[in-house]
Amino acid sequence: MAIRTLTLALVASLAFAGCAPSDAPEAVPDVAVLNNQSAVEERVEAEIASIDSLRIVQAASIQADEEVTGETFERVCKPVGIRAKQLASETGWTVRQAAVKYRNPANEASATEQVLIAQFEADPALRDLWSATPDGDRLYARRINVDASCLACHGAQESQPDFITQKYPDDRAHSFSAGIAPETLEAKVVQDADRLDAIGAIGVARCFATAGAMGSSLFDSDDPFAENRPLDDTRFAVDHFTTKLFKLPEMLNTAAARAEAEGRVDVMRRFLSDLSTEVSV
Repeated sequence: MAIRTLTLALVASLAFAGCAPSDAPEAVPDVAVLNNQSAVEERVEAEIASIDSLRIVQAASIQADEEVTGETFERVCKPVGIRAKQLASETGWTVRQAAVKYRNPANEASATEQVLIAQFEADPALRDLWSATPDGDRLYARRINVDASCLACHGAQESQPDFITQKYPDDRAHSFSAGIAPETLEAKVVQDADRLDAIGAIGVARCFATAGAMGSSLFDSDDPFAENRPLDDTRFAVDHFTTKLFKLPEMLNTAAARAEAEGRVDVMRRFLSDLSTEVSV
């Protein structure tokens, strides 16, 4: 699967109790504060990984022969932005996409974020990192790897869809190259790890968590497995297994990842089988 690493990242910034600007006098660390910071950092990493997983599976829904329109954006890209805003509202964090070559001016990377993005560009195996703002807030960034399907909007400027050129006349998020695959083993492993995160038991949990956050139902009570209706993963979380998640293993680069994916898909199929048994009681 062709891929291009865009110069952008998912970024979360937050303040911890007891944190101080980088030029403040050093204080004796409080064990309780440090333990709380560790727990919060773990949650930050899990929540941002979940948003990235949503982005990956949404992008996988774009078909090779599909005409990309504003409706495609509403279906594929908008849910990711909505979830980021919801997470920010729930937690008080600042959650956003940051880019050097941005489309929406609101996503222009700050000086601190530009340094993080430069680190991602310099090291294809670097998936995420922690840093700090000049004000002392903690800053977490996770790289965004964009599949070839996204190049319909981020490829050559002259071939961009009309809705992009009309809405963003000063767009900078274009001219990324198609057909560039991860060349090093490290880069392939990072891409595979991102996709594996979206399947298996963790994938099931994230799928339902995202559905809850988006206000979708877990399944159609009249036809849980779409035997007599079209699949619709915008309304039913279980439909998402078939429309997107079960397609991810074929997009993996390494034999080890594909072997791991087989086991994770088996977990998901057993879950669906158990669900079928329970809803038929």
